[in-house]
Amino acid sequence: MVTTVDEFSNFVTPYVFESVADKLWEIYDNDEEFVNGILMIVHQIEYEETSPVKYPVETIIDGKGDCDLFSLIGASVAKAGGLDVVLLYYEEQAHMNIGVYLSETPQNARDN
Repeated sequence: MVTTVDEFSNFVTPYVFESVADKLWEIYDNDEEFVNGILMIVHQIEYEETSPVKYPVETIIDGKGDCDLFSLIGASVAKAGGLDVVLLYYEEQAHMNIGVYLSETPQNARDN
């Protein structure tokens, strides 16, 4: 159970996703494409508001989750792939996403 915002990072488990990250690096040759590959995987999971916070592997087994659970999966795979990641939590909206450091300016980002 998460009692403070700082505890969300305890649910980021890159060691569980090392093989996933390795396979993605076999497909993609730069960090932007790698992260987009992660997002394609995460967006295959059914969206359903859930509580409490779960470990990423639990979310994958359940086959459903919401923004915080999706963010934890994305952060776990990105970290397993060697990227720097931060969880961004918007308390008033009860919303989460991730920020990922990319080595170059994104080429395929949305303008808005």
